[in-house]
Amino acid sequence: MNIRIQRHYYRALFTLILLCFSSFNYAIIEEDRIICQVYSPQEIENILDSLGATIIAEIDESNLFLLRLPSASDVETVVEKLSDMPEVEMAQPNYIYCAINPYQISQPFVDYDAPPFQEGVSPEHYYQQYSQTGISIDAAHQICRGENILIAIIDGGLDNNHPIFYNHLSELSYDFVSNDAAPWVSLGRMADHGTFVAGIVARSAPEASLMILKSFNSSGNSTSFRIAQSISYAVEHGARVINMSFGMDEFDPVISKELDRACENNVLLVAAAGNEGQFINKFPAGHDCVVNVTAVDSLDKKADFSNYWYSVSLTAPGVNVYGPLSYDEGWGWWGGTSFAAPFVSGLAALAFQAHPEESNQEIINRIRRYSINIDDLNSEYISTLGDGRIVFPLSVFVNGDIDSNLKVNLGDVVFLINHIYKNGPSPVVNQASDNNCDLQVNVGDAVFLINYIFRNGPSPGCD
Repeated sequence: MNIRIQRHYYRALFTLILLCFSSFNYAIIEEDRIICQVYSPQEIENILDSLGATIIAEIDESNLFLLRLPSASDVETVVEKLSDMPEVEMAQPNYIYCAINPYQISQPFVDYDAPPFQEGVSPEHYYQQYSQTGISIDAAHQICRGENILIAIIDGGLDNNHPIFYNHLSELSYDFVSNDAAPWVSLGRMADHGTFVAGIVARSAPEASLMILKSFNSSGNSTSFRIAQSISYAVEHGARVINMSFGMDEFDPVISKELDRACENNVLLVAAAGNEGQFINKFPAGHDCVVNVTAVDSLDKKADFSNYWYSVSLTAPGVNVYGPLSYDEGWGWWGGTSFAAPFVSGLAALAFQAHPEESNQEIINRIRRYSINIDDLNSEYISTLGDGRIVFPLSVFVNGDIDSNLKVNLGDVVFLINHIYKNGPSPVVNQASDNNCDLQVNVGDAVFLINYIFRNGPSPGCD
């Protein structure tokens, strides 16, 4: 049997075995580990003495400590003891979580006939597939491409030798499994998953920088503390967007606290709704300040596998998505809410570039306001698919920026007049031209814009 086909066969077999267990997502308590948050870091020494514990790791900004207990300790008894201590803000076990989402939609289908990579052109399936053309990614790129925006991707690492990531990866990337600065993996399901997710982000925001944070090991497992560490690291190192294409059934207080702190620091959080095909609210997607994303197909119908709930914010393509895979397999098709979420993360990066003065909540509101309502196509899921399916250019245009250079000046007046009277090119987004909000594009909009630029007149646009 051909080696590549043999590897693909065993991968598929391994996936089918995992599918048998994918409905069981109970958190396991890590033995002899406990997470403790104190009001003051000076107080941790007394706690260590009272427990006979040692510090394994810490999150300085939150006074969070991961402690190793003596081998005979009962974790739940220690948690109860710590929770009664006045100097302790919070204590909990260090739960082990399995990122089951990657395993629920079979295996990726490898494209063994993929042509050589040529940025912007090839493979054609990557640059021309509906999952991009239907949401008008390329039109948005005429306005902005995510320049100088840092996107953190918390996942299982990725194959950094894949050509799609050349000049895309941030030097701030980190591996919280091995505790080093090389979150690069070339084999295994999590390598494929992280590579595929990052490939979608790179396609959506091609000039953004990708901070790869490996929190899940090769078996797809992570812990409460490791995920919290990843979120904290992204915040402290300047990420504007954090993509979390994983989910769990349980609410985790430690992770939740770091999500809250990220929101307070103006970081936009995106997570996958999950792939059980159920009316269920997963975590962290269901957290109050996280953008909860579920998947639709090319007809804007909810994907069969997609979860749905009242906390869902947006939908994005997640069926038969084409993207990069690890090792020499190169490219393939995959499906899941894991791959809908990074479209939203990329769009958020573009919106931050186009509207740098806006907060994370304002960016979220902008994207939701300009999404396409798909309730008529999903009558059985009314109010559980959020505000609709994302549209890239509508979320990033600037009122009055008719020539799409992110500036409003005389050049926009000239562009508009040329368009109206000389059959010049059309604006990327027509809404950018209706400056006086009369639902028409004509010379009145040019006059309105001149008044705004030179006479301190009212601002253009209808927001």
